[in-house]
Amino acid sequence: MLQILNRLRGTIRDRVTRLNKAAESFEPPAMPEESEIILNQKLQNVLELKAQMKKLLADYLDLPESTNLEEPLEVIYNMEEEIEDLQVKFKILLTKYCKAPNADNVPMTVHKPKLKIPDLPLPEFTGKYEEYESFKTQFMSIIGNNESLNDNQKCCYLKASLKGDAKHIESNQDTFQSLLSALDARYQNKRAVIDTLIKNLLSVGKANDSPRQLRNLVDTIKRNLRALENLKLSRNNLSDALLVHILEGKIDSESQKLFQMEDKSSEILSLDCFIEDRARILEGISQNCTTTDRIDCVQRNKLCKKCLSFHPNTNCKSKYNCFMCGDSHNSLLHDDSKINNKNNSCREEEEDTPLCASPHSSTTQVEQTATSFCCSTLLNRKSILLCTARVFIRNKENKFVPVRAILDSASEINIISSDCANFLGLKKEKLFLPVSGICGSTQNASRKVTTSLSNLNGNYQWDIELMVLPKITDFSPATRLDVSNLKIPENIQLPDETFYIPQKVDLLLGCELFFEFIKADKIRLNDSRLILQDTCFGYIVAGSTEPNSQINNATSHCFLSRGMDTLDKTLRSFWEIENVTCDSSPISEELNYCNEHYEKTHYRNSEGRYVVQMPFKPEIEKLSLGDSYQMASKRLDNLWKRLNRDPTMKFLYSEFLREYKNLNHMEEITNCNLSNDDGYFLPHQGVLRPSSITTNLRVVFDASAKTTTGYSLNDLLCAGGVLQDDLFSILTRFRKHQYAFTADISKMFRQIEINPSQRKYQKILWKEGPEENVKVFALKTVTYGTTSAPFLATRTLQQLAKDERENFPIASKVLLEDFYMDDCLSGASGINQFMALKKELGELLLRGGMTLHNWCSSASSESDLYPFNYCEKQSTVKTLGMMWNNCEDAFLFDISTSSTTKFTKRDVLSQIARLFDPLGLLGPVISKAKIFLQRLWLLQIDWRQKLPSDIAQEWSSFI
Repeated sequence: MLQILNRLRGTIRDRVTRLNKAAESFEPPAMPEESEIILNQKLQNVLELKAQMKKLLADYLDLPESTNLEEPLEVIYNMEEEIEDLQVKFKILLTKYCKAPNADNVPMTVHKPKLKIPDLPLPEFTGKYEEYESFKTQFMSIIGNNESLNDNQKCCYLKASLKGDAKHIESNQDTFQSLLSALDARYQNKRAVIDTLIKNLLSVGKANDSPRQLRNLVDTIKRNLRALENLKLSRNNLSDALLVHILEGKIDSESQKLFQMEDKSSEILSLDCFIEDRARILEGISQNCTTTDRIDCVQRNKLCKKCLSFHPNTNCKSKYNCFMCGDSHNSLLHDDSKINNKNNSCREEEEDTPLCASPHSSTTQVEQTATSFCCSTLLNRKSILLCTARVFIRNKENKFVPVRAILDSASEINIISSDCANFLGLKKEKLFLPVSGICGSTQNASRKVTTSLSNLNGNYQWDIELMVLPKITDFSPATRLDVSNLKIPENIQLPDETFYIPQKVDLLLGCELFFEFIKADKIRLNDSRLILQDTCFGYIVAGSTEPNSQINNATSHCFLSRGMDTLDKTLRSFWEIENVTCDSSPISEELNYCNEHYEKTHYRNSEGRYVVQMPFKPEIEKLSLGDSYQMASKRLDNLWKRLNRDPTMKFLYSEFLREYKNLNHMEEITNCNLSNDDGYFLPHQGVLRPSSITTNLRVVFDASAKTTTGYSLNDLLCAGGVLQDDLFSILTRFRKHQYAFTADISKMFRQIEINPSQRKYQKILWKEGPEENVKVFALKTVTYGTTSAPFLATRTLQQLAKDERENFPIASKVLLEDFYMDDCLSGASGINQFMALKKELGELLLRGGMTLHNWCSSASSESDLYPFNYCEKQSTVKTLGMMWNNCEDAFLFDISTSSTTKFTKRDVLSQIARLFDPLGLLGPVISKAKIFLQRLWLLQIDWRQKLPSDIAQEWSSFI
């Protein structure tokens, strides 16, 4: 504590010295009024210093008696005398220079400055609890205590100040005092304010070694602490120790080490001062300084030249060298005069090994993706800034490492340079990927890597596949750009703060994730063509600048990744879809985790129904759901626009949700706090299925809709895995029964309840009409649309079979082996066994609150007992993608033909792919069709090209 007070004393000493110099060198301006304003301001500063010294003296005297205060107190007393002398000096200057011309005869008057004071805007309140007291104080000062305004005027001003949720608050009377009392009743909630402020402290974002981010971190902590202290919450040693632990985890690792070496104190002020000192040093070597200034700052503070930390160069463990020249120093200390030589040498080497090589690749590969790069040389052109950012890639040690990436919306693939892939130590997989130049020259990529991509704070992460190429591009930008006139707002975080310095590019991130990176905010700089675009990584700088004479011989870069027709991949799947594999896949780690979670969390209620919990990912603490209400509300408004255009769909939609509520599958929530909600709102939409016998419309819930943090509910859930037998095994056993039947479980997902603690993640918005009030409902059962729903449903069927095995041994076996999701395909060898199985299976499912319907049997004697539910004459039903005739106990195939005689390769593949035959019953026919398709492939016929007349006639005859 003594060290902190000594620092504060030094700050005050500096201010006293500056004011003393100002008093001694004061020169009166031409206008006497200006002298008065300046001197009054200086005098006010002296009085503030006097008050600070008084408080500082009290803090010194509060220190333990064992502290030696002889030297500090002597210094303070001397400073107090200097401050009093300063006060006298400025009063003398005021008397000397601010008298009227005839001071002997005219009393001295004080001239007020004739300044135009800007209009004071009304304070605004949006409904945030922590902002209410501040808003009320400002509003009452400006409007509420203004005696010149009547009650109606005050009420109008107050309504105009309310925004967002606060705008909808209702009062008993339409008066100012009544509305103010209603606001007090809702928002003077001390518990809610404290919770919000503590949440702000715990969720403050992590800062890197940027001076701006470090200062923002300290300001955020101080602001929330000050607000808590205003609520009469006192601090103590324990709270300070906890705050230091939280704040220390929000700074970069190097700063943490430096703080541990410098100070072991748990005082929050000690860490605040350290971070501010750290920010000041980093500011001394910022990008706005010249290289000479940065080098001087490093030498003056005895910093490491590689990582700019407080240790000798020989002890530095950083693996990074200068991005421009590769020497052992930080890129910020690079001598700019070396850049041109470096660029020239790089270009000379590249002339011998161009990116777009010329060997020809075969055009008969089954799967190809062509990537085009365009390079050209232009004279007297503008400088173009590509979208670059520092992103974080997971290396072989499972740590995230910063690399420089170009964000490119015109690329279908993601690329990593071979140097970067080697540096990260990522495992490379073999592949064949032709990379073609814009003029037709090609180069083959033979390796790819799979890893994870993240931003600085780690709140956004993606799994990503990267193609490995020797190099992505030259340095970007081509030459150093002048950014001295750019006025970048101080609160803007740049993911590539050295965007204007030529540097190598490690990654190219394509369209697969590009639009997930981009956010809505965009800022134009200085009325130029340069913009700041908000992304998940921060604000990227992109656009064009004025022509630069230094880039006459620079190379411009155009990146274009073009994937060949996606039908290639469809065709490959077509070759493989009917392959029969005997080896069972090993149980995944995720499936093991979900099984263990289910065992620990499920139970049965009094009705025998299963109550389960959704399996959230183990790393859920690193992820978070943001606000989803606004997104769901907007989707609901758009839905009603569609419903108003389609009365039939509107009726079916309302009936569907009305049934949902009547069956007690959802419940209304009347006290939902929308401003501080930690759950999730599911958007929904309708899917019309005119061909469906049971349900013409199904409401589909979208759990993949992103919240304000970029995550959706599905992003946080585990999918589990496949628990039931594969389709081939089920259909094969189905053909062995003398008496076969099909059925399915009615509303299977909705017969399984979700644990009440998790229903906050399944809220929906609904209203009976476009002008009706929006109501909030919570879905009480497993919801289709969530990632974990199939696993929870099939796992519950298996659990039911295990729980009731002793009572229903035959039906339990069918439940485990003959169900594919909610469809059952089973049977028996005799009519008596068939009757017993039907009865036992129905009773078993009733134990779990489920029922079988849509029975269809091949047993003729049972046709009267168990007819098809919706049509007694029905003889063909669709089950598991196959057409089954129950009267003949035979599978049928519905082949649709076209009257046209003009076909393309796309038409041929489309017709073949419609033949779904998991059992291989049409093997000879499909083989002939595949041979025909291979002939088209060998003839190098394009997907949209019409077939030659003789080949088209052959295909027409075949179908």
